[in-house]
Amino acid sequence: MFAVASSQYHRGGKRQSYHAQVDAFGLFCPDNHKTYIIPIVDLPLVREAKLRLTSPRNSQVKGIQWAAQYEI
Repeated sequence: MFAVASSQYHRGGKRQSYHAQVDAFGLFCPDNHKTYIIPIVDLPLVREAKLRLTSPRNSQVKGIQWAAQYEI
């Protein structure tokens, strides 16, 4: 899980999306020692995003963003 918006609440502001400020997010996963680059256009307009490393136990895959497609 990682933040896709900055918080300005401590200055009396609101949450602000990074969509007009960055092209992509770079992430390192210490569990598998892999690095991922996720284009900002692939991320939801919410405050956080998640990449899935393994299949869920209930086999539901709808709406999952798989980490493997962003691995570098």
